[in-house]
Amino acid sequence: MYYFEQFSDAYYRLTNQTGVHQARPVEKGNENFNCCWDGDCAPDGTFYTTLSSETGKCDHAKLVRYDRETNELVDCFYAGDLVLPQERQLPHSKLHTSINFIPTGPKPEDYVVIATTHSTDRAKHHTEWMPFGHHNHVWEGFPGSQILVYNPKTGAAKSLGTPVPHESIYGAKYDPKHKRLYMIGFMRGHVYSLDLNITQRDGVVQNLHAKPPVRDLGKAAEVFCFRLALGADGNIYGCTKSGFPFMIDTEADKLVDLGAEVPEYFSPEGNPRFVNNTWYRYLGQAENSTDGKYLYMAHPYAYDLFKLEFATKKITSAGSPLPWKDGESCSDIVKPQSKKSSTGLHCFTKDKYGVLWYVLGVRPYDTDEDVKYTPAQYLMRWDIAGGGHPELLGQVGTPEWTHNRSTEMACDLIRDELYIVNVGQGFGHDGPDVVRIELSKFRKHMYEPGPKTAQKRYYPVPMTQEELDKRAESRKKKNTSGEENTENNPFQAFPIDCAYPIRLWRMIGKPGEVCDHIEDSKVIGMAWEGDVLYVVTGASGVFETAKYVFRIRDREVQERTDFDAIGPEYKAWLKANILPQPVPEFPETVKLPEATGRRYRAKASATAKWHDGRTFVGTLDAQTAFVSENGDVYALGGAAAYGPVRCLCTNAAQDILYGVAGDDEDMGYVFTYDDKRGLRQLGILSYNSAGYYRPTEANLLSSIALSPDEKTLAIGCADRIATVHWITL
Repeated sequence: MYYFEQFSDAYYRLTNQTGVHQARPVEKGNENFNCCWDGDCAPDGTFYTTLSSETGKCDHAKLVRYDRETNELVDCFYAGDLVLPQERQLPHSKLHTSINFIPTGPKPEDYVVIATTHSTDRAKHHTEWMPFGHHNHVWEGFPGSQILVYNPKTGAAKSLGTPVPHESIYGAKYDPKHKRLYMIGFMRGHVYSLDLNITQRDGVVQNLHAKPPVRDLGKAAEVFCFRLALGADGNIYGCTKSGFPFMIDTEADKLVDLGAEVPEYFSPEGNPRFVNNTWYRYLGQAENSTDGKYLYMAHPYAYDLFKLEFATKKITSAGSPLPWKDGESCSDIVKPQSKKSSTGLHCFTKDKYGVLWYVLGVRPYDTDEDVKYTPAQYLMRWDIAGGGHPELLGQVGTPEWTHNRSTEMACDLIRDELYIVNVGQGFGHDGPDVVRIELSKFRKHMYEPGPKTAQKRYYPVPMTQEELDKRAESRKKKNTSGEENTENNPFQAFPIDCAYPIRLWRMIGKPGEVCDHIEDSKVIGMAWEGDVLYVVTGASGVFETAKYVFRIRDREVQERTDFDAIGPEYKAWLKANILPQPVPEFPETVKLPEATGRRYRAKASATAKWHDGRTFVGTLDAQTAFVSENGDVYALGGAAAYGPVRCLCTNAAQDILYGVAGDDEDMGYVFTYDDKRGLRQLGILSYNSAGYYRPTEANLLSSIALSPDEKTLAIGCADRIATVHWITL
């Protein structure tokens, strides 16, 4: 059952307009800003949000606040004034899911705002946004996010510096008990922990600055994971984009796996829910229950709202967030226009009575419709604590300016007001708007239908033949460009349909149980025997103290065995055959290639025999060379920008070579060599395209092994959440 028919009169009805206010950016000074992915209410109820850039205007983000008296958005700071930007580098174009508040005194108005910058726009001279291609480019890449602090009483703003070089912080959450900021990276998915030194006098903060060092807690998520939510138990929660929830134990300052998974969903017709099942399963938003026992967790395209019980750390369904009609839950708001279409929950919050408010949007993905239109966003209300059911109240916005994608919500608990910020419909005055709803007035009329939207973009318009042809052409192309951010400059080592992730880290703990040793999935080495791949893993990274041995055939794990339980012959075979093998020492007369000024790193880190009797050598500084039997060295160049060559393998004829290289804090690179084409970088293992195996990424590439039939290349990693990528050649 669907709530209403697409393009019907009810489909276009907004919420009742009683108590509804809307503020849009002024044109002047905001010409470069078109998006927003952050917003929250301060302790005194003031709503803060951001004006950001993501479509080629190459600007730095603003922090703004909503002024209730004037119904305007007021500038707080411009990041370009604080971060010492360089013209050639990627800009600090956003504040993304990172606005937090640090109390500075006993009153609600005593606080400062803290947020982190993020980059999703190109450098001015770049042809497109290329964060991965410039991750380790010192002059043209993103230098790293900065932590910015704003004092609303004085108007002063400052930077606390860059916590992680070259990483873009995608989300942050302040831990008030430990006075600590937790951050998660956009490109590498690591969680970082930074204590803040807050000095007080008579209960009032006098100074605030960072207290190094920044602690890297390890890789928590594959890629593009942003939401960190503070639970009522004092811990912080998140979920990987592939759908596996995790916790930051703030007492231990440690990542913990929760042993749960966002499930797959199917439509009443049996069609897989495309977006959830293959793409978006991360945590969109979370709110604590009024009694402090649960954390309600919303995942954008899941058809359940989940609740985590703090006492047991068990996650169960709280029910479907879809609206009820005629005494039952609907399967969607409107009938999906394709097998890939979905309904999405983009943001939600809780009011002073414990009622959940959220926005549902329709995503008509890859349809065969011959019309174009902007999908609608609907305000939902769910008195979950009172035993109610989800209620649809109408489209978000006003007749003149209706939300096309609501991205953040928050409640002013003092004044009983609801804030909803929109992603934006263009630049300047058409940029992100804020809707404020006076709930005390709105509740009295919320079941009375509002007017229809007057914006033409929401009404279907026939597509031109040129547009139909363009759609048909785009469907012929395989999407291998990650988050559709580098269409003409691909960075992936292999096509996405050839790179199957075997998530060893999901096989360390037990389903439904908390696990604090996921890092025992780290790959120490791998070896093939026939069509079976043997993988030795352990947090120590040392064979003698390994934890597990996995047997994998045809992409499936056949067996996991405790390393201590296997016999001496089995261990001896593994030690003699896994890659990488110990590196032989070369005499001092063998002068391996060196990066300028770093001769101390011109030492062999990996070797492989070549067909002509020479040895292919990789160094600690990513340089490569052939060394002949008489000690002659023929340099080939760099396999990566920095870091060691970690492992090498060849085919049986020893005339095709594959290798992995990269610094511990780099993206991790795959390369190849043959005598005909020379040394070539292939790229990184980072995948986020819809329609395949869910997002996956590996950075600290520790092992590479080619199957005897030379049809499969296995690449293992030593990340905390270790994956073996099964590459079909």
